[in-house]
Amino acid sequence: MEVERRFRVSEQEYQSLVNRLDWSPADRVCDLTFGPTGATSMQTDGWVVRLRRTGSGTRMENKAPRNAEWSAWVEYGTSVGSFAETARILLATGLRAGLLLDRTRRVSSSGDATLSLDHVLGLGRFIEIEVEVATTEDAQALKAIKKVQQSLGLLDKSAERPYGEMMLGRLNSDAAFQAEHDDLIKQALEDDDEA
Repeated sequence: MEVERRFRVSEQEYQSLVNRLDWSPADRVCDLTFGPTGATSMQTDGWVVRLRRTGSGTRMENKAPRNAEWSAWVEYGTSVGSFAETARILLATGLRAGLLLDRTRRVSSSGDATLSLDHVLGLGRFIEIEVEVATTEDAQALKAIKKVQQSLGLLDKSAERPYGEMMLGRLNSDAAFQAEHDDLIKQALEDDDEA
């Protein structure tokens, strides 16, 4: 289980963070969600199956919120071989493809927190601060996140909603982006070598 907060950063803040901390090499992370109602499954059904492809392979994960603020999550999963074949299996079970989140991610750490510096296609730049927890430690995790936020000089930033929720809002308000998003999903389902 995890508690996380994400904060929007400007391009200048993003570059400053790149230069300030030791980050992993940039990795492309492509997430495609599946659920009973497609893009709205997290909101209407309370869970999604997420296929995540990175440079190190593909994982299939179940993801569900653990609190009303959608800042604490239950996630579990396993490595799978083929992104496209796994997607076809999920579609064959009756689940519908939902949201595609394509980003460049760099990872670092600070104490017990994992930091992800993300450039998300269609949404912008963010830093995500995440702490793994047991069920009763949410308050401690939020304190740890606030401490990291302060150390990075980001206390003036308000936490953003989850990427999926932001993406859904963008899709609902931008028809051209919706068409581009649909094309990217088709491509992801057809091309197993490219996210």
